[in-house]
Amino acid sequence: MIEFDPLGSITVTIDDTAYRLGRPKMGQWRYFQRGWSDAVKEARGQLTDLNARLNLAKERIEDATSPPKKLKAEKEVDKLTEELREFEVKPLYEWQIPWIREVFAQLGDKPLPEDADEWPAWLATDSSLPFEIVNHWQTHPLASGEPAK
Repeated sequence: MIEFDPLGSITVTIDDTAYRLGRPKMGQWRYFQRGWSDAVKEARGQLTDLNARLNLAKERIEDATSPPKKLKAEKEVDKLTEELREFEVKPLYEWQIPWIREVFAQLGDKPLPEDADEWPAWLATDSSLPFEIVNHWQTHPLASGEPAK
């Protein structure tokens, strides 16, 4: 369960243990915002590159002037298609887990369990969660009297 407190903190509960995130300072907020944005850009870039290489390989099949060239291009398409399948099964959580782990290490009252397999699936796989966290920090002011981390 995750709770976005109206005063700016965030609490994640895993197996009856609450992990509280305090609010970041401006530099930390920028760092985490940029870090997640960079991770998404990297994933999109890899996907774009794979698709471009696959399209070029498909064009080489059509342009092949001999059976050996066509066979070589078909093998390349098969290889790239497999890479694309592997990429699709390697969703954003491979980028998200380190990001969330660092957020909790820097701003949490305690670190999350070391083994991400012990986390609830939504914490590692909900790709909107980092955006929600950063947005919550941006839109909810620090409560007076709350100690800044």
